[in-house]
Amino acid sequence: MTHSSFKNDLYVCCIFSTRSRSSLLLPEIREQLWKYMEDISWESYIRTLAVGGAEGHIHFLLGLPSPITMKYATRVMKDTSAQWINDNVEGIGNFEWQRGCKASCISSSKVEETVRHIGRQGRDYEHDRPSFHGKDEDIDFF
Repeated sequence: MTHSSFKNDLYVCCIFSTRSRSSLLLPEIREQLWKYMEDISWESYIRTLAVGGAEGHIHFLLGLPSPITMKYATRVMKDTSAQWINDNVEGIGNFEWQRGCKASCISSSKVEETVRHIGRQGRDYEHDRPSFHGKDEDIDFF
């Protein structure tokens, strides 16, 4: 498979949390983690169009070519990023993501809007509140 096959991507917006929604994704590691996730996805023939989040969860928009399944893509993103955190961030201990994730397919006409939404993650006061549970945001966005 080549990377040029992206014109027929399935666009999937995903959200997953740290285990127990612990506030472990501190601002000082997020940019490095997002860059790592973009790099590892490219190596796995997954196109990461946006990645962002707050201290307890992550959002990303993926472009999946037809042979790549959602299950495979989230496993790659979760497993490799958890390993990167465990190898590169001191004081976290044994980092784990929650089991499962929330995912929604979006149309190509919503890609730009979704990229903007994900880009705001971690910067919006409402989003960073400790009481955030995702429900209101999901209803508003999805």
